[in-house]
Amino acid sequence: MDKKTKKRKFLRGFTVIEILVIIGVMGIMLSAAFVSLGGGRTDAKLDAAQREVASAIQTTKSNALQGKTASGSVPKCWGFKFTDEDTYVIFPSDCSADGSPVETNDLGNGVKLNSPVASLTKIVFSIPNGEVVLAGASPTTIELKIPGVAAAKTVSITSPGGVIKED
Repeated sequence: MDKKTKKRKFLRGFTVIEILVIIGVMGIMLSAAFVSLGGGRTDAKLDAAQREVASAIQTTKSNALQGKTASGSVPKCWGFKFTDEDTYVIFPSDCSADGSPVETNDLGNGVKLNSPVASLTKIVFSIPNGEVVLAGASPTTIELKIPGVAAAKTVSITSPGGVIKED
C-alpha cells in the first residue's frame, strides 16, 4: 500500500511541457483577439467619418431647402466641398462661385479623403428645391479611407440630392 501512495504522489500535477503548451495556446488566442479588436477600431473610425460627411452634406441641402441666410442675404445655392484631404467646408454660393465658409470641420481619427481629389468634391444645392447643381457627372461619390488600411467607406450624392452611405 505504501508503494501505491508514493506512486500517486508522483502522478499529480502538470509537467513543464504541458504548462508551456497551454501558455502557447493562450498566447495565440490573445494575439488573434488583439488583431480582431484593431480592425473593429478602424471600422468605427471610418463609420464615424462617413456619418459626419453624410450629415454635413444633408445639412448643406437643408440650408438650401430652408433658404437659410448668410451674411444677411439669401444666397442662390449652398455648397459643400473638401478643401484638402481631411478638411471640408459648408458655404453659401451664387451656384458658380463659392462664398465664405460658414462651417469648417476636420475628419480626425486619421481618416482622409481617398477619392476624388479635394478639388473635385464640390457639391452645390440650389435654393429652394435642394437639387444638386454639379459641374461634373452625377451621382458624385466621396470615398473615405485610413492610409495603410484596406477598408474604405463611401458617401454618394444623387442628382436629386439624395445622400447614400455605402460600405
